[in-house]
Amino acid sequence: MANLLIYSDLHIGASRVDDDKVIDTINFINETANIKKVDGIINLGDTLDCSGGRKQILSPSIVKLLNMLDFSQHYILRGNHEYHVDGDILSLLRCKHFIDKPSVFFDCLFIPYTKAIDKNLYPTDSYKYVFSHCDFHGGLYDNGHEYKGKNNKILSGVNYDRLFIGHYHIRQYISRKVLAVGAVQSRIKSMCDDPLGITLFDTSTEKIEFIENPYSYFQISEGNQKIKNSSEFLEISNDEVLEERQSIIDSITTLARSDELITDFFTKKGLSSEIIKALTKGELPNDFK
Repeated sequence: MANLLIYSDLHIGASRVDDDKVIDTINFINETANIKKVDGIINLGDTLDCSGGRKQILSPSIVKLLNMLDFSQHYILRGNHEYHVDGDILSLLRCKHFIDKPSVFFDCLFIPYTKAIDKNLYPTDSYKYVFSHCDFHGGLYDNGHEYKGKNNKILSGVNYDRLFIGHYHIRQYISRKVLAVGAVQSRIKSMCDDPLGITLFDTSTEKIEFIENPYSYFQISEGNQKIKNSSEFLEISNDEVLEERQSIIDSITTLARSDELITDFFTKKGLSSEIIKALTKGELPNDFK
């Protein structure tokens, strides 16, 4: 039996999320875990937002945010946003409990998001509680649309009393047995104004408690607030143009330094020099595990 803190869809690296908001949210998770003396922190996936590739995800600011997560207490499921052509980024961190295949902890079944599902990995047993990052019929998205497809096939052989899932950013009971815990913070403007936060679950009493994240509000990052429509471009002064050029130069300088910071970061994580060299080139050896 265990007292668990559950959250999902942090989306570190999403272009529309301000870094300060992510930092406040991570501190909120860590502090609540300490106060409630939980046995484990269950992250239901999409810790990262990999749409920008390796250079985005391993940029200095992203690495700094990742370092704030307490990997010793976390059980992190792979979500759909951890998938990218550059590889499974979170697995490179050697997180003690990075879950990329069906696994059992606390007598509960954990099922990560998987694109090409190996049928040999399909769980076929009964578990009282299951945690996953997956599609589920009836799930409601931020834009108000309902997922009308079938449930993820990897769930087809599993019997459970209660299923906790990530992926859907709106907190909702999809059915009597299925709770989508919702995103811990807003990545985009949602059609739903319901609060976001974390879920506490005691497996011995089956008590579920929701705690709102005071930093979960939607806020466009400063960079995106500078976007102007076509009529506004006519009014831009020379000083503004120079400032914009300097901003671009600063961004390029930051990228140029990122390989050095990446090398330092992964050296501390214990990766070999061969793997680090491959990372800085955006590739991995074929035999890398």
